[in-house]
Amino acid sequence: MKRCSRCNTDRDKSEFAKRMASKDGLNFWCRSCFKQYRLDNKDHVNRRQKAYRDKNRERVRAWDREKSRRYTLAKYGLTETDYEQIVETQSGKCRICRCVPADRLVVDHCHDTGIVRGLLCRTCNSAIGQLSDSPLLLRTAADYLESTDNIVLY
Repeated sequence: MKRCSRCNTDRDKSEFAKRMASKDGLNFWCRSCFKQYRLDNKDHVNRRQKAYRDKNRERVRAWDREKSRRYTLAKYGLTETDYEQIVETQSGKCRICRCVPADRLVVDHCHDTGIVRGLLCRTCNSAIGQLSDSPLLLRTAADYLESTDNIVLY
């Protein structure tokens, strides 16, 4: 149990958000008081958040990238170690075009089963996505590109 310093009620510790700076690792206010404060002081809170984001632009961007990466890995049931093993297996290259992208390889997965197929560069991942992950459409597109009897329209 912990007492909320705003509403002065004893509550279960699960009703408090984490706060690394406090001794017990929990916020001083319970979640409902914190939420009510944010609703009552929306303009003030928004101004402070904007000021922090403006002052710490690179830090916020790095945190957002890291949060997005962790979310993506968790979404597909991968750990950072799993991801790094796949990168090593693929020699750091896209499984389709074999390029080494400037940024991270993205996780490609089957939309029906959710099974991870491999890591692709953003271009290849977008390309197969645009063709609805359909092998038939991909083959048809390849046939179209390879055909010599294309009609040229002026």
